[in-house]
Order: sequence, then structure tokens, then C-alpha cells
Amino acid sequence: MATILLPYAAHAFDVNRDRFYVLSEGATTCGEFVAQPQMQTIRMEWVLGYISGRNREAASPRDRLIGHSFERTDTVLGWLQSYCQTHSLNTLVNAADDLRADFRRHEGS
Repeated sequence: MATILLPYAAHAFDVNRDRFYVLSEGATTCGEFVAQPQMQTIRMEWVLGYISGRNREAASPRDRLIGHSFERTDTVLGWLQSYCQTHSLNTLVNAADDLRADFRRHEGS
């Protein structure tokens, strides 16, 4: 059976509860992330791109440097796999925000 993966979008809310539109892989649930290992690398790349975009648009210069400790994609992939195992209903945009917060904690920001 062939699976056709189409880009899709979903509405989400930021920490201020303002609506925003999540495109493509960011609307994927963590349950889907875990269940579709063949897509994990693509989805991890979406997460890293999202974090980069959040950094680029951050108001504070300090918040533009979050993730400077990033060195290996396999570490990020492992983090996402672990996170998604316990947060199956969250979307990847939620996972990306939580990973960014984890980078911040570990980097002392």
C-alpha cells in the first residue's frame, strides 16, 4: 500500500494565545512522527528550520542565539523521538518550541 504525503497546514496558538498558521510538517502530530520513522529526518529538519526562524524573528538579541550548542542531528532526532513518545497528541510545532526552550535551559539563556 502506497502512502501519499501531501503538505498540509493547521491553526495553532503561541504562548500569548494568538492564532498562527502552521505549514507542512509542523502540523504533524508526535504520534505520527513516531509511527512514520521514514519521515523522521524530514520532520526533524522542519523543526530545526522552525527554530532558526524563531531565532531570526526574536525581539531580543539574546533570543536570536538559541541553539548555538547544536552540533549533531542525531542528538536532536533522539530528543524528538523521546519527546514524541510521551507527547503523542502534540504537534511538531509544540515539540519545536519545547526543544528551543530546552536549548535555552542548557545554554544558560
